[in-house]
Amino acid sequence: MARDIRPLTEWLRHDILSLAGPPLATHEALFDFIVEQLRERIPLDARRIRRVRIALQNQRDDLLAFAGVLVAKLATIAQAANVPGDLVLAACFLHCNLTASPAH
Repeated sequence: MARDIRPLTEWLRHDILSLAGPPLATHEALFDFIVEQLRERIPLDARRIRRVRIALQNQRDDLLAFAGVLVAKLATIAQAANVPGDLVLAACFLHCNLTASPAH
């Protein structure tokens, strides 16, 4: 079970809930994918997985609220600097990865 669940939790933590990442709609779709994958794995350990899946599903919008705020703030920065929003998002993503991993 741990081998099945670990990649999902790491993806959730490092990619979906990461500050630098895709637009909100993509965050939501990826989050929903994780919830669905957990739903499919309920037979492995119904007691624990069901609780986590329900908690994630019920808190999705609250957990992902940061993505909408971040996109708005990055758009403001892009507008003030007169540069494309994608460029500001890429710089944010690069900065977060540089500080998070010695490999970068």
